[in-house]
Amino acid sequence: MEKLYRSDMNVTELSQALGQDQSMISHNLEKLTHCRLVYSARSGKSTIYSLNRDTAKAIFNLVKNHAENYCPYKGSCPRSLARTNRRKKNVLQSM
Repeated sequence: MEKLYRSDMNVTELSQALGQDQSMISHNLEKLTHCRLVYSARSGKSTIYSLNRDTAKAIFNLVKNHAENYCPYKGSCPRSLARTNRRKKNVLQSM
């Protein structure tokens, strides 16, 4: 969502920017589009995705407020903690 907040992108651009598989990006975009957090529009052969900025801004502000007021790291998780959480997420997704 953060990447789309800055610029509208297609799946290939998002995949490259995030270093993730295109199929995973497409799968997640489908869910976000369904609930209208993300909009899609055809442009030739590709689909351009844009963020519902009104809703996203409210979500980002909520997360920022939580991080500043409740997170012991004030929103700056140590790299080792972020890597551990990412590994746990990957393990859960593979199940």
